[in-house]
Amino acid sequence: MARAPWFKNSSTDGVADGLPTPATVPSTGTRRFDGTSRPPAARSGLSATAVAIAHKRAESLRATSQADANADSNGIACNKNGRGQPFLLPRMSDRRVFLLASVNSVDAQVEKIAKRQHGLISWSQLQNLRVTRHQIRRRVRTGQWLRELPGVWRMSWAEPSWIQRVWCASLWAGPGACLSHRTAAQLWELDGAKLDRVEVSGETRQRKHCDWLIFHRTAAIPRQMQRIRNGVPLTSPARTLVDLATVCPENALERAIEHAFRRRISSANEVHQVLWRLPTERKAGTRRLARLLEQGVFSPEMHSELERQALRMFRRFSLPEPICQYEVTADDLVLGFVDFAWPKAKVIVEAEGFQFHSGRKIWESDIDRYNAITLRGWKVLRLTHADLQDRTCAFFKALAKAVKV
Repeated sequence: MARAPWFKNSSTDGVADGLPTPATVPSTGTRRFDGTSRPPAARSGLSATAVAIAHKRAESLRATSQADANADSNGIACNKNGRGQPFLLPRMSDRRVFLLASVNSVDAQVEKIAKRQHGLISWSQLQNLRVTRHQIRRRVRTGQWLRELPGVWRMSWAEPSWIQRVWCASLWAGPGACLSHRTAAQLWELDGAKLDRVEVSGETRQRKHCDWLIFHRTAAIPRQMQRIRNGVPLTSPARTLVDLATVCPENALERAIEHAFRRRISSANEVHQVLWRLPTERKAGTRRLARLLEQGVFSPEMHSELERQALRMFRRFSLPEPICQYEVTADDLVLGFVDFAWPKAKVIVEAEGFQFHSGRKIWESDIDRYNAITLRGWKVLRLTHADLQDRTCAFFKALAKAVKV
């Protein structure tokens, strides 16, 4: 049906919505060919109710257009006569708005979790957030996420580091595995064990997919041997020492045991309990550890690695067993404690490490104590790291003569 001429946009009111307005609708009827008149609504082919609804809708559109124009004064459209008309800004559908809001909410939750895990997120955590595989692929394709291991992704803003690899291995292995061996020793801050790669133990069917990961397939680790440190699961100090016995040389193992016992985070009794609980096939690789425990080289009274190495050298030269942390008394007066003492020979050896003997006050106090002990007939010898590194072993040869006299 062809539109009536008056239905077109009027040049006097400048309205561009194409709807009839009271200014454009004639107030009086027009004459028919037969001489009778008809109402204006009939000329457009619309009923009076339809015209009223069209007017109401047009007024709503004009109000919305005016509000958008006030929000953005730069958005001005001109009609054919040059008059400025605010145009209608494009509006998103409710479904699109809902989808964008959902995506932003999921990204915010992912970022919150990743910040606690050094920029990492796992597949199980994404499933809890109802993130689909398509969403993951899209973020990987755009560079927002980087795949580190199967089921583990890193945020693009997170810088790679060793502790991040530790978290990545823990998330990849799952709840049935623990960080172990030299990685657990580094997390416990034990001396003598350090490795750039990450070691994990447990029962899992996962296959490693990178060179920096070492996976030890073992039986299920008992809960008594599991701990949480820095937010990741790892083996207990006693279990860590047992695992180190299978991968570390004897010198490194001795340093780790001495450090753990000195810090009192483990004990010989706890290590023996772990050895007893392990399967039979694992006990063959820990004979060295049992032998070192039987020798009794490790004592919580030892304050430094220097003292442990000194005791080892004493046994190497077949010297009589000294008394560690011996209390020197004279005339009911306590002169002080010394590192090693042979009371029968009245010989004392002090391990002079910089960590426990630095500072002027401590240095002067040690001199006063040594002078008081010497005046009581004791021989005081001072041992340093240079004496341990001396290939001639002059200090220990001289000590052997003094003790055996």
